[in-house]
Amino acid sequence: MIRVHWEHYKKVFENVVGHENVGWMAKDLSGHIVNADDSGRFARMVGLSQSELIGSTIADLPWSNLEEYVRLADSLVRLGEVREMTAIYWHPLADEWRRVVGAKWLEEESSEDTDSTTLIYCMIMNVSEFLGLGKKVVELYAGLAVDWKKEQIILNSDIISRADLVCLSYYLEHTGQAEIAKTMNVSLKTVERRLARLKHILLPMDKSCSNLYELCRKHGIRSALEEKRDWFDRLAVIRSISNGQWL
Repeated sequence: MIRVHWEHYKKVFENVVGHENVGWMAKDLSGHIVNADDSGRFARMVGLSQSELIGSTIADLPWSNLEEYVRLADSLVRLGEVREMTAIYWHPLADEWRRVVGAKWLEEESSEDTDSTTLIYCMIMNVSEFLGLGKKVVELYAGLAVDWKKEQIILNSDIISRADLVCLSYYLEHTGQAEIAKTMNVSLKTVERRLARLKHILLPMDKSCSNLYELCRKHGIRSALEEKRDWFDRLAVIRSISNGQWL
């Protein structure tokens, strides 16, 4: 059988990040992983040993919070679609964010000794180092230092809390302060105080910026919070793409 999708993604992914940063697995239609690359690259990408990976399901992977999304994607794959996606997830052993680009498709395999078997293949490439990510997902934006254990960001001697960042994410979406207070289940005074403090901490970073919107857009803070509102929750995010949009 000519494995068109396999050869295509293997070639493209390896050309982008190199052989060692590309891994794959195959699962049966019940969702159990039955095969993977012999070198254990996929297993290492998700923080498992090769023996732990085989027989596992999405419940054992770092994106287990997206089980419904994955099942829907698998349903489309079973109808013959090829699904491309990008994902960011918290690596359970390295304690850092990882970013991968992946593709999944359906293949029917058969041999002289066995009946045909239908499997869903998933191939991913780790682009974390390629893009300079890892623990520095947020530090990239405006040179902020992150304390992942205490769930806070440090800028000089000032502390920006996890709740401050969530509040900022809503503010940058032009959500009204009263609506932010309702959504976060805090008082309007609390929201006003947080935003005033964020302006006091962040605006001195770049005096060419006249307001918080401008500064956050210029230094990538807005794009980071659009990609993921709460970076401290360690919950994965997967986005579908098509036609090689990840390029």
